[in-house]
Amino acid sequence: MTADYYSILGVAPTSEDVVIRAAYVALMRRYHPDANSSPAAIERAKAITHAYAVLGDPDRRVDYDRRRRHGYDVYDAPEVEDAEPRGRLSKLPLERIAMLAAVLMLLLLPLYLIRYPLTVQEPPSLARADQNRRTAVRSINPAETCVSRSAHDLVKQELVRRAGQLHRGDRALFGQLVADSFVRIDSTLAASVEEATGTVNCKALVVVLAPPGTQLGGGRSSLTAEIDYSLKPAGQGERGEVALADADPLARQLATLARLPRPADPEVAPADEVALPLPPRLPPVVVSVAPTVRPPPVVAPAPRQLRPAAIAPPRLQPRVEPKPAEASINASFNCKFARGRGETAVCRDRNLATVDRQLAVLYGQSWGLADASKRAELLKTRERFIARRDGCGSESCTRDLYLRRMREVTEIMAKRSEPR
Repeated sequence: MTADYYSILGVAPTSEDVVIRAAYVALMRRYHPDANSSPAAIERAKAITHAYAVLGDPDRRVDYDRRRRHGYDVYDAPEVEDAEPRGRLSKLPLERIAMLAAVLMLLLLPLYLIRYPLTVQEPPSLARADQNRRTAVRSINPAETCVSRSAHDLVKQELVRRAGQLHRGDRALFGQLVADSFVRIDSTLAASVEEATGTVNCKALVVVLAPPGTQLGGGRSSLTAEIDYSLKPAGQGERGEVALADADPLARQLATLARLPRPADPEVAPADEVALPLPPRLPPVVVSVAPTVRPPPVVAPAPRQLRPAAIAPPRLQPRVEPKPAEASINASFNCKFARGRGETAVCRDRNLATVDRQLAVLYGQSWGLADASKRAELLKTRERFIARRDGCGSESCTRDLYLRRMREVTEIMAKRSEPR
């Protein structure tokens, strides 16, 4: 054995990796060519580097310890991995091996073509897209799609468009009024899906609620009708489409939406036209005085008449006709027992009272059709709505909160019921 790596680094064979690393760093600081440029130091630095390359690698150190125990020369003995392999293939040149592999592949190619013939197939991307479309069509629930939020928006948009074409008044004003109207799909009567195109055919009961401060023809505030509509799936980057059938009567009635007329102020008669009868003039008061006994030597004075007291005429006051009493505001609750800022604001404004009654009708219908989980969610969201309503400080804030509450109740009822 020509050299001992442990002796070169000055450590024991049982030393840990940390000790070997520290010894290597200390020796290199002393014998590195930058610190010591003598030829002996350079040769010593090479030996130290070679020894640490073996002992610093755990795998090479184990192999070195095994060779050291069996007495192999660490420099001259061949490595096990570098030993020449035995066998006929080891004696063949690489060119002949590559040629034999190429001939073998040519012989196996006809067998591969027979097993897997070359055919023109549809591109994998197109086939995958068609398969995804079919899978999506099969996974569509038509009942849930008919009452989804996108279905509400598409049906309302189409009804508004048709009503705008039938309206004969101010189109701009009508567009502002009808945009605030609320369209709700109350219940689905029939639903089916076409697997070829993915179109969902629906038949449902549609309810249209007029916004506050408006009315429909005949003084109504809501419309209800059964209509048939088809929902086409949306493409990539596009919106879905809806086709309505038997919706012209509903659109014709929606076209009659108009503002409520404002009540005129009562007229008061002018003060100069008021004629009041004058009281009759009172007769003068005459006081009779008894005659006095006149003694003979004294002459009694003549009796004196008393003048009537002056009576001031009454002052005329203009007569004012009493104003007619305003009609009471009817909300969904008794305004005599109103509590909180929200109920007080509703009882003070006729438009807010109207939308409050509409919300009460919607909430009652939804409560009758809801299951246990939906009723729990309706109660939970109702408490949040009341708290927010009491926090509103203006009529517009309360009105917007009522409209959002109607949409919230509709979305809760559109959710799929959990299995019992």
